Amino acid sequence: VPVEEGSTESVGHENDGSERPRDVSASHDDCEQYFYTLNRIILSRSSESSLVLMNMPSIWSVETDDDCEAFTAYCDCLTAGLERVLLVAGGRDTLLDF
Repeated sequence: VPVEEGSTESVGHENDGSERPRDVSASHDDCEQYFYTLNRIILSRSSESSLVLMNMPSIWSVETDDDCEAFTAYCDCLTAGLERVLLVAGGRDTLLDF
């Protein structure tokens, strides 16, 4: 579901124990929809920015060329429509948390 311009919709929420954990075996289409929705949220808040800083997503696998292409496609989807994006790589700790 695309996020409307100016929406304050959140991508995630805390699980208070009343819900089952998210299914990690989500379909490819579900993942694409999630990435698209996340991009819409980023665009709604940062579309006029000269530079957007983001934590670089964790690389989930690099075992095959398809894994690398899928990760690159994810980064492309996440940053689509933004003028300039700096993905900041780090260790396990969140570098940009504000």
